[in-house]
Amino acid sequence: MSVEAPAITGVNTFGVGVAPSIANWLRSIGVRQVRLACGLVMFSYIFSHFFNHALGNVSYALMEKWLTFHIWWWRIPIVNVTLYAAAAIYFSLGLWALYQRRHFRYTVAEITQLLLGLSIPLWLASHFGVVRLAGWIYGRDPVNYAAPLFAYWVLRQHMIAVQFTLLTIAWTHACIGLYFWLRLKPFFKWAAPILLAVAVLLPPLAMIGAHHGAEEVTVLAKDPQWRAEHIKPTPPPQRAVLDEITLFYFPIGYAAALGLVFVARGVRSLRERRRGMVTVSYPDKQVRVPKGLSILEASLRFKVPHASFAAAAHAARHAASGLSATAPACRARPAAKPSCSTASAPATRQSDWRASCGHRPTSPSFRSCRRMSARISSATAAASISARSAMW
Repeated sequence: MSVEAPAITGVNTFGVGVAPSIANWLRSIGVRQVRLACGLVMFSYIFSHFFNHALGNVSYALMEKWLTFHIWWWRIPIVNVTLYAAAAIYFSLGLWALYQRRHFRYTVAEITQLLLGLSIPLWLASHFGVVRLAGWIYGRDPVNYAAPLFAYWVLRQHMIAVQFTLLTIAWTHACIGLYFWLRLKPFFKWAAPILLAVAVLLPPLAMIGAHHGAEEVTVLAKDPQWRAEHIKPTPPPQRAVLDEITLFYFPIGYAAALGLVFVARGVRSLRERRRGMVTVSYPDKQVRVPKGLSILEASLRFKVPHASFAAAAHAARHAASGLSATAPACRARPAAKPSCSTASAPATRQSDWRASCGHRPTSPSFRSCRRMSARISSATAAASISARSAMW
């Protein structure tokens, strides 16, 4: 007697639903999301580290107690790998963004963040060499504040300025990036004063705390027994090797990496010119762009207002003022419809040509303005403007 297995008539909706959702989520991850995640990992590290410095305002002993927890957490293998991977990916994406950018017209905040970010590895090199590189090469891994504080405040006092400059640059770069990310969040309006207070107060508290801790270490180091137990200076031969790596070879390699980016940009420009150029005509100028570049990209590259920006800005202004996004905002005429002089120019959707302002209320263009504005919410408009400004 045989028994047939019952037919499966149901469907595992959980498995069917989860797989596509995960796939969609993975497809939605782009360069900006990866860079943001890496930046948050590094920000959590420097926040913990600077908070540790600030505890010196209470006592040197409290600094050492928190350092024990700080080291324990960041030396967990998976956390440690995540930290260094985030730093490597963030640096690589920074070089990639420098390569991709078609122009160098920055806002003050953008150029400040860029220059500060590019200078961080150079300021960090000497400190990283003593604290981490010495451990990898010679097995010297300082796990207390005594050795670096005594070295910087007694033996090599010029390093005080280096470390405080590094602290200021790294914190400013991180805060600018966080501002670009958080300014569009719903909670930012009420949280901004709190975040600003933390951003302004933590660096000076960290500097003052490190100074107070160093003063206590200097007093304790007068006891030969305590000094022998807690402070072990790096031997001069090892110190010379570390300085040669961090102050000579590393800057050369870093400059070479930046130079290769600009060499790659030059090669790209030559290849684009060989493939041919397209002339795009605006009301007041004509520009030549490589084939394959969209009209929007050309407008951004040569700083020409575009109809899509006008519609987004219109909706954002009306949302900020409490008016309806569908209200006509025909007060300023944006850039007129550009035209391409060759048939090889990339095709552009009709909606890209809609100049939304400056037309009579009975014209089709004016009705297009109303329809486009109605489709753009204030949040979407602000996000669109932010994303384009960060990309270009």
